Amino acid sequence: MPRSAPGEDLRARVERMRVRVPVDQQPCCAYDLVTRQMVEQLRADLAEIRSRVNTLLWLVAGAVLLQITLQIAGLARPGHRADPHLAEGDVDLGAAEPW
Repeated sequence: MPRSAPGEDLRARVERMRVRVPVDQQPCCAYDLVTRQMVEQLRADLAEIRSRVNTLLWLVAGAVLLQITLQIAGLARPGHRADPHLAEGDVDLGAAEPW
């Protein structure tokens, strides 16, 4: 018979001796019912927030990877941002190279 780890037999005996009492999961009063509904709603809200944060992180990671890919391909100038307030035909003086 293989020898067991020290204390394993004792743990098995203690586990067999434990009395398992089923716990009633039904709410016993209106307060319990309202509290349970609030907790379930909070759980759903947290799951939605977690989903939105994960989506936002994937969006940021995708934008960073796109920027890196464009810079490697030579299609983007590092640090250049077009001014959204310029009308068509206006000259962006901030983007001009110094002499």
